[in-house]
Amino acid sequence: MTASMEDSRTEPWLPWAGLLLEAGTQRLLISSVYVLIFVYHTRRSLPVYRASWHQERIFTLTLHILSGVIELARYYLRAIEGTVLPDIMDTILCFIHSLTTLRLARPLLRGNETTRAAYQAPAIIRPILAVMAIVRKDSSLHGAVVKLLHAFLYTRLLIFASKRIRLTKVQSQSTIYAQSVFLGAVLAIESSALPGAVAVYIGAVGLVMVMNRSVSNHLSRSVCPLAESIGSFSLTRLQITRGSQILLTALSTFSRILFMDWTD
Repeated sequence: MTASMEDSRTEPWLPWAGLLLEAGTQRLLISSVYVLIFVYHTRRSLPVYRASWHQERIFTLTLHILSGVIELARYYLRAIEGTVLPDIMDTILCFIHSLTTLRLARPLLRGNETTRAAYQAPAIIRPILAVMAIVRKDSSLHGAVVKLLHAFLYTRLLIFASKRIRLTKVQSQSTIYAQSVFLGAVLAIESSALPGAVAVYIGAVGLVMVMNRSVSNHLSRSVCPLAESIGSFSLTRLQITRGSQILLTALSTFSRILFMDWTD
């Protein structure tokens, strides 16, 4: 399946019907917004991450950023010449970005109970679509896979807009962050023009939340018997220690009595 010449000239940039931009203008606008985000957000956030995260997680974050940037750059640079067909490098970059997303989202503490799943669901869906795109040589599906990366862009714009309109006065930072992550993903999926994709994403988020809760409960049940065993062992050890102290004290007192009697 290949895109028509007219589709390569005008494509939807924002997920609202009727808003079309010439392809060159779209690429320039996308690049400009990403540059602004990296200059005013990512540049300030990375030093904070370096100070609070261990080296392995910093490496994962760096790999995550680079894979996403390279995947976007490869697509939009090739789109200048026309239709972009997926290749093995695109698929590898997609898998790296998704795996690092799953790795970074696992210990995530920001947002609420939906935030982790809102990150994890697209990270699971994107590689599946990428494989389908390269097998079918589907340029439209490949473009949709790349456009899902714009969830990062929409999320940061929503957070910025929330601060500008002072939404923080009526909602907490965690709530704003959680809602921005979820809505940013929905906007990216809508802009990809995949039929029924928003409903699939919402269902996937719910399923991932259930799985996360199930795994958490299973680990809790597994840890509790171990904690009880450790507690029982510690209590027994403490009792033995106290018993030994009492026995040694008694032997010492008895020895002194015998010694005193012997000297007399």
